[in-house]
Amino acid sequence: MEDSIIIKTQFAYMLRVDMPDLEKVHIFKWIEVTGCSYYLGALEKGKETGKLHYQLIVWFEQKLSPSEMTKYRNWWRNKCGTHKNNHAFTSARKVASLAAYSTKEGSNIITNLSEEQLQKVPLWKNKQALKLTQKDEFEAKLDEKMKDINLWPAFCEVLFDTYLGVYERPCCHKQTYYKYALQYKIITKWDFMSMINLLDTDPY
Repeated sequence: MEDSIIIKTQFAYMLRVDMPDLEKVHIFKWIEVTGCSYYLGALEKGKETGKLHYQLIVWFEQKLSPSEMTKYRNWWRNKCGTHKNNHAFTSARKVASLAAYSTKEGSNIITNLSEEQLQKVPLWKNKQALKLTQKDEFEAKLDEKMKDINLWPAFCEVLFDTYLGVYERPCCHKQTYYKYALQYKIITKWDFMSMINLLDTDPY
């Protein structure tokens, strides 16, 4: 994928290679052989497998052809151990996210990017952290927009638009509307319990 954020106009790729014997020289040999212009990554240890591997994002001045992709991928044969899936080389789909992911450990980083270029790399956020950040943003924006809202239709429109703006998808969960409607006193607690069918059943 062509990069428009970190190394503009160059093409970014993902490289992952297992390093069972920590022969880091392979990484730099590959960089030399392929002629990639920039690289950024780190030595990591898989949380589930415990395998040491390098996770990198690399850039090339020109878009690689399918034959070049295959050639650079096959270069790693017999250099990463004998187990399956010990290396991968693909085109980057989201450059900024891949750059952040490749440095998520924060140590053992290898790169030839300048300080100015590194400043363009965002911090990595795992899915749980991202959800918490998005929830905070959503609730802050909703709180700001709810100051003059007191009717159900207007509330639904505000929540829908705010949710779409933060999560980039519409909110399709009725319970979310009910929960925040109760919080902002658009509905009463009895309305809320009726909406979630709590009053329709008798537990006794």
